[in-house]
Amino acid sequence: MIRFIQTSEESGDCSAYYDVKLDRPHTVGEFINLVLIERKGEWGKFEIYSPNVSWLDYEKYEYRYGVLNDAIPKNLLEKKIISIKANGGWTNMDYLLKLEQ
Repeated sequence: MIRFIQTSEESGDCSAYYDVKLDRPHTVGEFINLVLIERKGEWGKFEIYSPNVSWLDYEKYEYRYGVLNDAIPKNLLEKKIISIKANGGWTNMDYLLKLEQ
């Protein structure tokens, strides 16, 4: 189950920033599948990073209405997530996944 905790005011386009909480720890693959199944009306991107990586080197993968547009390497899908942030509104939602070292 995905729970959103709003961490900013809504902007003029009705988007906001969120902390994302899950009912248990997830791998990248588990979380992406959860979004694609539970939130089929969304589109956006998953940005994935490890703590020591520059934001310029974040992995970015787009999705649209329950379908992942890009292939994600298997080794990345198996990594554990330590935190998730989100930004969006209406049907657009981008997720920022921070991974364990």
